Amino acid sequence: MSTKKTMERLKKSKAHRAAFVASQINIGLPFQIRSLRKQREWDQKRFADEAGMLQPRISAMEKPGHGSLTLETLKRLAAAFDVALIVRFAPFSELLRWSDKFSPDDFSILGFEGELETLEAAPDNVLVLNYLQTVGNVGMAEETKTTKTDYIEGTISGSASSIAEATNVISPIRQVA
Repeated sequence: MSTKKTMERLKKSKAHRAAFVASQINIGLPFQIRSLRKQREWDQKRFADEAGMLQPRISAMEKPGHGSLTLETLKRLAAAFDVALIVRFAPFSELLRWSDKFSPDDFSILGFEGELETLEAAPDNVLVLNYLQTVGNVGMAEETKTTKTDYIEGTISGSASSIAEATNVISPIRQVA
């Protein structure tokens, strides 16, 4: 359905908008889960082992409209894939853009180690997310003007509990990069 037609339906009522959000979650998340599993060349049993779940639960979660996905479950899946999980409120226009652009066949997110290898291979002055998008490793990222060094320092410093901890993590990365 076109964005224009979808917007017309969303204008009808708050109930239409709530149903649209629910459908994007109930359909989009299973497609993402299946895509990430296949990207790693895991069968459902291997994924279940990685996530500490049973294979029938994985099968249910990969079927659109089946299986309840709690935040705890999503955090376990993100940990199994070694990727970040972002849960946030957003304007409908952003959800429409995501919905229009999303393709399970093209959806690709590296685990942390793969992302780090890609960043280390990038030239220092490259715009990081543009580079990651170019090599096909970031799904639906927003454009930024962050260089590799700033990205690594900002990402690690932002999650470090102290400046000393951030420096201990950044120093070896600088030596490799």
